[in-house]
Amino acid sequence: MSEQVAVVTGGAGFIGRRLVAALISEGTHVRVLDVAPAPPALAGNVDYTQGSILDDALCRKVFAGADEVYHVAGLAHLWARDPRMFQTVNGEGTRIVLEASRACGAARVVVTSTEVILRGWRDPNPLVCEYDVLPPLKALAGPYSRSKAIAHRLSLDAIERGQDVRIVYPTVPVGAGDDAFTSPTAMIRDFVSRPPPAYLDCRLNLVDAGDVARGHVLAARAGRPKGRYILGGQDLWMHEILALLEDLSGVPMPRRRIPFALALLAGTISTGLANGVTRQPPRAPLEGVRLSRMPREVRIDEARRHLGYAPGPVREALAETIIWLAEHGHIAKRLDLGAPQPAKRAL
Repeated sequence: MSEQVAVVTGGAGFIGRRLVAALISEGTHVRVLDVAPAPPALAGNVDYTQGSILDDALCRKVFAGADEVYHVAGLAHLWARDPRMFQTVNGEGTRIVLEASRACGAARVVVTSTEVILRGWRDPNPLVCEYDVLPPLKALAGPYSRSKAIAHRLSLDAIERGQDVRIVYPTVPVGAGDDAFTSPTAMIRDFVSRPPPAYLDCRLNLVDAGDVARGHVLAARAGRPKGRYILGGQDLWMHEILALLEDLSGVPMPRRRIPFALALLAGTISTGLANGVTRQPPRAPLEGVRLSRMPREVRIDEARRHLGYAPGPVREALAETIIWLAEHGHIAKRLDLGAPQPAKRAL
C-alpha cells in the first residue's frame, strides 16, 4: 500500500504544527505550505514549502499527488490594519485552495472554519449547532467573521459541485506556542501580566489546541463526505476562566464586572484609536466584544457521535499557555505557578 500524502496549509501555525505532528505520528507523509519560514520542530520531518495560499500555481505544485488537503491557513485575528486582508486571505485564499485541491485530484479536503459564523452576534438563541441555517453576513460581528463565512459558503459550493469537503469549526483554542498571539492567547497574556480593573462576564467555549488538531484528522479519516463538525471543549463563564488563571498563575484577577454596554463602548473607542491613531492591535477589539454579547452553549454532538471526538479538560492547556508565555518572556517569570500539570512539548 502506498504511503498516504497529506498537505497542511498553515502547517507552521498554532493548530497547524499540532496537526502536522499528529499526521506524522500515524505514518502520513506530510507537505506543508506556509508563508512563514519552517520552524525548527518541522525541519527534516516534512516537505516544507514557504509560500502563500494566494499563489494558485504554487498551490497546484504542492498539492499534486496528495490524498488529502487540510486547509488551516488563514488570518485568525479580530483586528487588522487593513481589514480587506481578511477577505483576501480567508475568502480568496480558500477559493484558491479548493480549486487547486480539485484540479490535483485530492480525495478530500478538510477546511478549518470557526464556530463564530454559526450565530449572529445579536441572536439570542443560546445553542450553537453545525447544521443550523447560517446568519446573513450583515448579522456577523465584523470583518474576520464575515470573511470566514464567505470561505464557508465557498466550501458549501464546492460540496455542491461534488467535491469531498469536510468542514470543522474550532471554538477558542488554547495551549502553548501561539506565536501569532491570536485573541485567546493575547487575552490570557493580558489578564496575567496586566489585569484590567474589571471584566465582562461572557461565556466562551475553550478547547485544547491539541484536541482541535486531532479533530481535524478524525474529520478526514472517520468523518462523512460533506460532514460538518464543531471542535469544542468546555463552556466556561469568564469568571470561571479567571478563577482558573488565578489558581494557575497566582495573580489575583479582577472581581468587578462591567455591563455589556460599557464593554461595547470601550471596544468602539479602542478599535477606533487602533484604526486611526496607533495602528496597533486594540486591547478590546470591537468584533471580539460583539462576539461576547450572547452567552452560548456549544454542541459537539456530531463530532462525538461520528468522529469519536473526545476533548479533555482545558485546565492543562491553560497551564501550558502560562508556562510558555513565561518561558518566552511574554509575562513575568516570577509568577507563582502553583502546581499545574507538566506541560506537553510546545510544538
